[in-house]
Amino acid sequence: MIRIRRLTLPAGLSAIVRRGADNNLDVLVSASLEPERARAAVRLALRAFRPGRRPAAGLLPLPLVLLAAAGVRWLRTAGMLLRAPS
Repeated sequence: MIRIRRLTLPAGLSAIVRRGADNNLDVLVSASLEPERARAAVRLALRAFRPGRRPAAGLLPLPLVLLAAAGVRWLRTAGMLLRAPS
């Protein structure tokens, strides 16, 4: 269930979504917004809140991490071989 409440929020903050203890979503919308802007803020906040839609920022899939580690190791080995005295 999604509950929408209108509250006085700080300037620049239009909507907040949080999951309650009962696993329901609470959407807090700024009381100063016009109805059209409030609906848009609710839609945007819900879209941003939905988990599993895109990977979290900063996290790479495991195959890419392993490939990057192997690449770094290869570059270190190649650098050591090139610097080694002949």
